[in-house]
Amino acid sequence: LSSLPEQLTLTFAGKRLHLVHNIADLSLPSDPPHAVLYGHSHQPRIEHRNGVLYFNPGSAGPRRFRLPITCGILTISPDSITPELVTLL
Repeated sequence: LSSLPEQLTLTFAGKRLHLVHNIADLSLPSDPPHAVLYGHSHQPRIEHRNGVLYFNPGSAGPRRFRLPITCGILTISPDSITPELVTLL
């Protein structure tokens, strides 16, 4: 894991996705992303801030605390990014 970058921006269908494990460590690139994908807290969340989607899919592993067991789906097209949270248990 030490060889992986702390943050990474990828482009799919013309949409910039910025990945970071802990949202507290977020440093947005100069070219703002369309979406920020993060984890760490295991708390599923879909938010929009200043035109940017912030998406935490939660955790599909063993239950932690009293959080739901979830995963996320992003449907990405040139026109939009549609987030969805799926409750597994």
